[in-house]
Amino acid sequence: MLIGKWKIYEKYDQHNSVGRLMRLREYRYIFRELFNALEKEGRPDEIKALFRRYAKKDAIGFVAFWQRILINLLSPSAFLKFSNQILYRIGYRLEHLTYRLFIRNK
Repeated sequence: MLIGKWKIYEKYDQHNSVGRLMRLREYRYIFRELFNALEKEGRPDEIKALFRRYAKKDAIGFVAFWQRILINLLSPSAFLKFSNQILYRIGYRLEHLTYRLFIRNK
């Protein structure tokens, strides 16, 4: 189901009705869920290959920047644990802060 959702996102990736930041947010969410599903299904070796596809979509994100480094240093399960417990939380707070400071005031 998650892969189907991702394919739909890709199909409409260039559609102008959805803003770039909103598309990135959706990609981040779906890939995070895909990574966790792969580990839960006992397929952690596929996480690295899927991450490469995700990294092409999110070239500027704080979380993706650190994940690019950690994916090569940690095992897939340690990578996911660190991402879920630390990076995603920091990324969410930074995104929320950015929204409150810059976007909402325009």
